[in-house]
Amino acid sequence: MKLSIRPPDVQLGRWDFHCISIEDKEIYDQYLGMSELPVNMWTANFAYLWSEARTNGKRILWKVIDGMLVTFLYTEKSELSLMFLPFGRGNPDEIILIVNKSLLICHEVNNRKKKRAYVREFKREVNCQMGSLGPLWAKS
Repeated sequence: MKLSIRPPDVQLGRWDFHCISIEDKEIYDQYLGMSELPVNMWTANFAYLWSEARTNGKRILWKVIDGMLVTFLYTEKSELSLMFLPFGRGNPDEIILIVNKSLLICHEVNNRKKKRAYVREFKREVNCQMGSLGPLWAKS
């Protein structure tokens, strides 16, 4: 089933993003269901994302990059980072390429504000997943 994706709500630099809303649960469910790598209970928890988006000074943004759903965090200090690995169909090497593209977007947005691009490590589980991604990850 192909979901229709609403128009983006936010533009940062030359990039368009969607602010997470309750209507996005169906989109997240679809991409989580297509994920080939295991997802942990935090990254797969839409309620967690939704509550994070309600925290003062934080915005949870998302966009589809090369067929995968990528979730970003934008802080009140105008810092853009990745929340975790992208969701959707893709082998480990494809995921790394999308993470790289996503970090380049973060770098471009943050560069104007002298911020560094990174993938948030809010749980050791996420770091463990990243370490098991395969040969391309080992080269990065």
